[in-house]
Amino acid sequence: MRFLKVSIVLIILFSLINCATGSHIVTGERRPPIDPAHVRLFLDPPPRYETIGLVEAASDVDLSSQKAQDRALNELKKQAAKIGANGVILQNVDTTTAGAGGFLGSGFGGQTGAITGSIMFGTSGSKTTKKAKGIAILVLEESSDNE
Repeated sequence: MRFLKVSIVLIILFSLINCATGSHIVTGERRPPIDPAHVRLFLDPPPRYETIGLVEAASDVDLSSQKAQDRALNELKKQAAKIGANGVILQNVDTTTAGAGGFLGSGFGGQTGAITGSIMFGTSGSKTTKKAKGIAILVLEESSDNE
């Protein structure tokens, strides 16, 4: 029974680690979903494309910042694929840290003949997240005829 409880806790913990979240907003014409493996990332717009929407993704940094960034970019592709985009023009990829902080406190008190004191210090945990945003696009193939 104990083994089962430990296994369940480990499964829950591992499911929380290495996750990425994302969302999309359709601003153009939604297309049928495609395989995320067919979505390409662009730093500069391709010559011919149609805008389908906006996509964003985030992944918490656990042990590796690079792996978190890779997860965020893969989630960006998944979000684009859901709305039928075969490309994403990257707008922003950044790192955010939230919850960092600390405290320092001291206090003294006493009664007749006795003095007591304490000093406390510490920091709260911080959370680092890799985020990516882009424009989901349908890349149009170049026509072979000269117009």
